[in-house]
Amino acid sequence: RYYTCHACNQQLCFRHAIEWHKGYTCDEFDQERAQNPDLASDATVLAFTKQCPNQTCRTPIMKFEGCDVMTCCRYGTHACGDEKGKCDHGGQNYCGQRFCWKCLGKIDVDKKNGSYVRHCNQNCEYATLNH
Repeated sequence: RYYTCHACNQQLCFRHAIEWHKGYTCDEFDQERAQNPDLASDATVLAFTKQCPNQTCRTPIMKFEGCDVMTCCRYGTHACGDEKGKCDHGGQNYCGQRFCWKCLGKIDVDKKNGSYVRHCNQNCEYATLNH
């Protein structure tokens, strides 16, 4: 079963807490990963780690669940809807860049209505949401 993020409309898997695995039921997805452990571990590393797109930051970040709207917090990330202020743990530095996990394009927040303003790459699946 999947659900849709209310902020970005991405479909996410309840069971696996990742993007919905289209074309596979949860059981089939588990079976495929079990039969191909090397593929599963390589895919996991690639799927869950990237560098912050802010050129002055470049902090390695990880994503384990949630939608594709991310906020860099230097020690990791917060998913969709978390504000930069929640990233300040014990006075640590953070860049606070909000970005698209798929293409690393910058995401701003419209100050009038709080909606996301995406600056995704044209080949990103979210490019049609650019303003």
